[in-house]
Amino acid sequence: MRALTALEPKLLAVLALVLVTAIWGSTFVIIKDAITTVDPSDFLFVRFLLASAVLGGLLWRRLLRTPHRAALIGVGIGGVYGLAQLLQTWGLASTSASVSGFLTGAYVVLTPFVAFLVVRSRVTGRSMAASVIALVGIAVLSLTGLAVGGGEALTLLSAVVYALHIVLVGRFAHDLDAIDLTAFQMFGITAVVGVAAIPGGVPMPTDAGAWGAILYTALVASIGVLFLQSWAQRHVSAAATAVVMALEPIFATLFAIAFGGEVVTGRLLLGGALILGAILLATVGAEEPELAPGPTGDAAGTRGATDAPPSVDPDPDDLDPVSPDSGSTRSDPQPCSGPPA
Repeated sequence: MRALTALEPKLLAVLALVLVTAIWGSTFVIIKDAITTVDPSDFLFVRFLLASAVLGGLLWRRLLRTPHRAALIGVGIGGVYGLAQLLQTWGLASTSASVSGFLTGAYVVLTPFVAFLVVRSRVTGRSMAASVIALVGIAVLSLTGLAVGGGEALTLLSAVVYALHIVLVGRFAHDLDAIDLTAFQMFGITAVVGVAAIPGGVPMPTDAGAWGAILYTALVASIGVLFLQSWAQRHVSAAATAVVMALEPIFATLFAIAFGGEVVTGRLLLGGALILGAILLATVGAEEPELAPGPTGDAAGTRGATDAPPSVDPDPDDLDPVSPDSGSTRSDPQPCSGPPA
């Protein structure tokens, strides 16, 4: 019974991450037509600006009480995610969606190494084996050819930055309130994508379908996804998180089959089996790696390693109409795999 009780938070966290990837996968069908009428950079900016406005409007009293250091950490982590979104979008302009999906999926393998470099997390043979198997599964699902050029280089760089985002969320998810972390990440993402979008002007979409895509990706695939990821990574290591997120191309394909007229293929079955096997290898019975100590103390806006984790329950007055479903991070305005939010 005790073993079941101890397993439950981790199991719920893994299921939350699966929901995150399902939401990401759903966005490709939903925004398929939107980016034909809206520039991708403008789409990103309007999406994250709307998400920031919703969070700011609902939580402004709560956020004003957040320690400055905690706010800066959240904004900084969000800025990392915003940079990854931009690099992936720029790379997609000169490479195919299938290659972009495969190269972005390289973050699955890169995350354990980035975790070692940034937070001194131990790289285990088990996590590396799971990462490689997941990457092979992504290749089976998405890769039809590969040539290296500028677009491919930008996309691979985005994978490194996505891996860094996963590691940073994992490092601070234990110390910061999940709702605060979600909100300040959103502000950081908006600031970074705004730098790319604002100089050329940001025309507002006039198409109802584009606005539908923006509303869904802002409220569900941004606010919801970032919240779920921030909470789930309290219980699942960064390396295991990356492996679970490799489910995204499976969900993208399933939604394309259900709503886009595509058919079930042998590649889907084989790639899906490889990714599911990798997830089981990474999460069932695996030991959580130890992280190097980070900043502690209330003055820093964080808590010590021996303190109880902060509650993620929102104040009744602060959060009422919208209950975050997750928090992307990752739903990209382009048909490819990779941490969107």
